[in-house]
Amino acid sequence: DLFCEPYIHKGFRPINMPYSYYVKSLFYKHNETINAWSHYIGAFYTTYLAFTLDFSDPYSWPLLVCLITSTIMFFSSATAHLM
Repeated sequence: DLFCEPYIHKGFRPINMPYSYYVKSLFYKHNETINAWSHYIGAFYTTYLAFTLDFSDPYSWPLLVCLITSTIMFFSSATAHLM
């Protein structure tokens, strides 16, 4: 009854499972698949930008801080959608 939504008949994962179950569920289709993957892709992209851009100029350091915090936000959000 907790997960009862009109028009959604399947796709919810069971609760109180081990963490390994939810990590493996990243590769299966369920109601949070697109949310988790879109946030992980954003996290990988911001990580890529943080390592490939040149931050030798001190005025570009706020951009680096923004990329690092964005990466943390994306990974946290994706993990929340996954769990």
